[in-house]
Amino acid sequence: ARAHRGLDEVQQASAEFAARWSMPAGQAAFLLLLFLPPVKDFTLSLVLQFGGPGPGMTIDRSVVKFAMMLGFIGVVMLQAIATVVFNVIWWKSKQ
Repeated sequence: ARAHRGLDEVQQASAEFAARWSMPAGQAAFLLLLFLPPVKDFTLSLVLQFGGPGPGMTIDRSVVKFAMMLGFIGVVMLQAIATVVFNVIWWKSKQ
């Protein structure tokens, strides 16, 4: 609320709309991207290049931590993109 003090009513409504819908949209986008074979192949190859022993082998904890960090970063990035997109959608709908 303190960050929105200098904004007018339309800007506040835009920020609230974007904040409300960006988290579920970013999470859903990440989930849908994981179903695409090129994205799955890319993430698997990235994790295996980091230090995975190969398919069917036991992996080290650092590889699991890297994979989880990669997923978390992906979700946060898509949430940030969704915030911008929903902010633009709000502004375009009010013009």
